[in-house]
Amino acid sequence: MESSLSGGGGGETKSIEKAGWWRRFWAYALDWLILGLVEASLSWIVFPLIGDTVGTVLVLAITALYFVWPYSRGGQTLGKKVLGIRVVAIDGSPLNWRRGILRTVGYVPSMSVVGYLWSIWDRDKQAWHDKLAGTTVVREWEQGVAIASPEEAWRRQKRWLLGLGLPSLVVAVGGAAFFWSLIQGGIAEVNNMGPWPGPEVPSERAVAVDLTHLGLSTGGIVSARSVDYWRDGGYEDGTMASYHSGGEQVVVVMALKYASKENAARDFRDLRASVEAAGCRLYTSFNVGSTGLVRCQTADADNKVYWKDEWIIVIGAAEGTELPPEMLLNRVRDGVTAHWAALARP
Repeated sequence: MESSLSGGGGGETKSIEKAGWWRRFWAYALDWLILGLVEASLSWIVFPLIGDTVGTVLVLAITALYFVWPYSRGGQTLGKKVLGIRVVAIDGSPLNWRRGILRTVGYVPSMSVVGYLWSIWDRDKQAWHDKLAGTTVVREWEQGVAIASPEEAWRRQKRWLLGLGLPSLVVAVGGAAFFWSLIQGGIAEVNNMGPWPGPEVPSERAVAVDLTHLGLSTGGIVSARSVDYWRDGGYEDGTMASYHSGGEQVVVVMALKYASKENAARDFRDLRASVEAAGCRLYTSFNVGSTGLVRCQTADADNKVYWKDEWIIVIGAAEGTELPPEMLLNRVRDGVTAHWAALARP
């Protein structure tokens, strides 16, 4: 698209060809395809050597640098280079780190979709991330582009920073704090169920818990393979114990021991998906790659599933005691924790 705008050197008017929306879209899609391939390669090759936590930090750093660096220098990511477009400052000044960081962070509010589509009808063809950074996108042969004076460019940018950037920052920080509290709550519950059984403990011993203080008697201990959902699980050793009250089964405790964290992570993700589909009320989990950055918990009204390293522990409770299922779940969890502590004593 062409428009008659002021050139960068003075008041001379010239025709500047802006980048169309579809060209920008395909450049952006290509960038994320490249980053996806890099992340997949790191997950398969590097993560096993440096660990999930360091690997995740590395991926985030590479992703940020992939956009910030070109938006601070020449204005072209690999995707934009292939599509023949580049980012420029609307006042004709050289790009810098401040613009690069603002434009990259500006992708967050633009993910509302409206932010990306904004460039279709905007007079300067700016998406929201362009507005926040004071940039626009032109065909790569354009030089000395300036569509506003420095004073006018800053006036426009400041308006968007205050009107969109600041509220987006507040929402992002608040949302991150909320989800982090959920994640930390789940981590704390999983870690407080310690000490978790070691690899030498058979799953049958892990679930053979004395729950008589809750008025529950042992109903039976069977292989986890006898349970339809877990029949084809990737574990190497699994046992389910049932506990009764008044002749009715009201609690089940299942222990699944895996040969690797990767196998446990896969089954945990599958179970988590089924819990979410059923209307998960509480969900605290943070997975990265195939193994997970932290060990997690997921739960609904009458089931809790804990995952840590090579173990998955499932606790289910139903009506049938003086305690509601939710409270019964926590009491059983405490009983399991005490049982594991006894196993760990010499």
